[in-house]
Amino acid sequence: MKGLFGTLVVLLQLLSVEPKENYTALSKTLSRFGGPRSQVKCTEGFNQGGNAMVLVNNAANLGQFSFDNRASSCCFTGIWILYDLPNYNALDFNAIMYTGWGENMCTNFDGVFNKRASSARVGGAPDGYKYNTLNIFQGPFFMGDEQFFYSDSAQFPVINFGQSLLVTGCSPWTVYQFPNFQGASVCFMPQNTQSCAPGFFPNAGRLGGLAGQMSSARMGCYSGNVATSQRTEESGWRVEGDGKSTIHFIQLAELQQNHVDKFSAIKTD
Repeated sequence: MKGLFGTLVVLLQLLSVEPKENYTALSKTLSRFGGPRSQVKCTEGFNQGGNAMVLVNNAANLGQFSFDNRASSCCFTGIWILYDLPNYNALDFNAIMYTGWGENMCTNFDGVFNKRASSARVGGAPDGYKYNTLNIFQGPFFMGDEQFFYSDSAQFPVINFGQSLLVTGCSPWTVYQFPNFQGASVCFMPQNTQSCAPGFFPNAGRLGGLAGQMSSARMGCYSGNVATSQRTEESGWRVEGDGKSTIHFIQLAELQQNHVDKFSAIKTD
């Protein structure tokens, strides 16, 4: 590792185009504990070598920090989603993405994602990835615009929304088809209600029929329709950690859409 006076360049992302921390401590809904503040450190070289970028909140365009298509390794604290394109793949939902979570969990991008990251988003609360939050995304695999909730919402700012979903903390959330908690409903569970491992619902098949129809939500489970998180060890998720609750994983969106030959060299076991 280079010394303090070496060539290491650290780019601190202290503000975000879409900040999530505009709330007071009193408005947070605690799970058992919030966990450490979210941060991702990415470097140009493998094994955390070379020039580095440190993010603590969303970054819609890594080119603003001179780090577009430069990351070869990252260390994740909290939940992070990296995207092949700027603006969280908003213009192409077939583009690839990478999700990492845990506490100082480090990985090399030794496959298709090497030097591909162009935007990055924090999942859940930036100041603690185990706070109870609901994150709903415009596209599949956590792409595009996001609606983010710490507490009950009788009507989303944008109704009839969402093709993927993330639950953080230990509490489930119930999402409804219509405003005011009406219509069809699904209870979305975190992956583990004891460790507060996040719940990932990456596509329409995981949303219990509510894809593109989500309009209100409240914390807790109030529906007979219960959706469980896609577990990180399922087929199509590349596990690169120790297989426990603090792991990081990769999801290739195109692989899920049967474009298998393009990624035939990518191991998924």
